[in-house]
Amino acid sequence: VYEETGIKLKPNDVQWVSRFQMKSAGIFVRYEVFYARMQQRPKVVISSKEISQARWVAIERLADYRVSSATQAILDAFVQS
Repeated sequence: VYEETGIKLKPNDVQWVSRFQMKSAGIFVRYEVFYARMQQRPKVVISSKEISQARWVAIERLADYRVSSATQAILDAFVQS
């Protein structure tokens, strides 16, 4: 998490949600999904070429954003957990 967002977490802060395998651009990609509860919203510092943008969004506003099918599957699993 720190490498891509600048957010420091301890192993005990993180909980596993689910695992996905989806086809993306003709290859299968495996996603491991975790979440962490935080007392406040830390500043996100994008330092990876894999992420183009990031923002904090209220869970009830997720439907307002267009995301990839993989991201949508991950969000759906999170909301249901």
